[in-house]
Amino acid sequence: MTKDKPVIMIRGDYNVPILDGRVVDDYRLVRGLDTIDKALERTDRLILASHLGRPKTISDLKYSLAPVAAELSKLLGREVVLLNQFEIGLKVKVEDVWASGSIVMLENLRFDPREKANDPNYIMEILRKIGVSSQDLDTLVYINDAFAVAHRADSSVEAGIKSFELERGELMADEVGQIGRLLGEVERPYLAVIGGAKVSDKLQVLESLLSKVDILIIGGAMANTFLLASDHQVGNSLVEPELCPEAIRITQRANDLGVKLFLPFDVVIAKEIGANIPHTNKGIYSVNSQDIILDIGEQTIQTWIKIIAEAKTIFWNGDLGMAEIRAYRKASQQIAQAIASSKAYSLVGGGDTVSLVRELGLENQFDFVSTGGGASLALVSGQPMPGLAS
Repeated sequence: MTKDKPVIMIRGDYNVPILDGRVVDDYRLVRGLDTIDKALERTDRLILASHLGRPKTISDLKYSLAPVAAELSKLLGREVVLLNQFEIGLKVKVEDVWASGSIVMLENLRFDPREKANDPNYIMEILRKIGVSSQDLDTLVYINDAFAVAHRADSSVEAGIKSFELERGELMADEVGQIGRLLGEVERPYLAVIGGAKVSDKLQVLESLLSKVDILIIGGAMANTFLLASDHQVGNSLVEPELCPEAIRITQRANDLGVKLFLPFDVVIAKEIGANIPHTNKGIYSVNSQDIILDIGEQTIQTWIKIIAEAKTIFWNGDLGMAEIRAYRKASQQIAQAIASSKAYSLVGGGDTVSLVRELGLENQFDFVSTGGGASLALVSGQPMPGLAS
């Protein structure tokens, strides 16, 4: 261990799915390896930090980063030691871990509400507690590589890191560079395919995209609100009736700007939600009060595939049906294959959407697969990005 080199702290996004104490999808970890490797060329005193999920209390042990530390140890071929900064009377200090030639990983930053509260003192207090000296704190290099939370005003992203020397990591730079291609002049027609559950989650995004794209396709459960706003029956489907006025306004705005907005005109419905429940394809005019819309219909899929084939730039974010149930992922799967096969510059973002693309083995056929769902939407649509302020 050499003290003439700076302490480097990487705020990564290691928020990965864990099942039975094991990482089941290492995509974000693998994408972050370049940043870690380059940091290790500069120092042997490295600290990794991240959040995992949305724990309500420090006792939510299912949100511990211990499985992530174990998986990163395998990927790096070097031990990553989880140093729980929340332990009372912490016996092992950061210098002890470094002396053994290992990398330090902090426990889930969100175990303390100060992370989400954007507390300006939170990160510094953690570092002091684990034993980082005042001298090292004065020269600490803080690398923000957590693109997936760059749109969040969290302590480890914004207020808590302002006193450090700040850098962007390899993943962060790659994300900003690739997604940034959609912010300037693009080949047209420019198509955005936006899915997901709620209009309320993506209202600002839809409004912002209208000034940028030529064609907007809306799928997923959020399409139900637009269908209801157009006086279509949506039965017992997930819907936000209070946002119908906003859906009408967005539809009118698209018309005023000359943006072609497409909604499903046939859908897959069932009477209940479940893997083995009978389902059928219906035109939207045939949906009744007992139906639940769970996917996009076959005729709509084929129409959208033709639109995709003519596009020159495509941004896709959000599943188009209830894709977590295999019976209702047909639209998402066929649209993924169509975009992957197109000649357009294609970019996909969103955790569930990316997982599906990877499950289908299509990630190498997209020009870019983003690690950030909300972050990619925020950047594409021009919303504030606190994590990119430095």
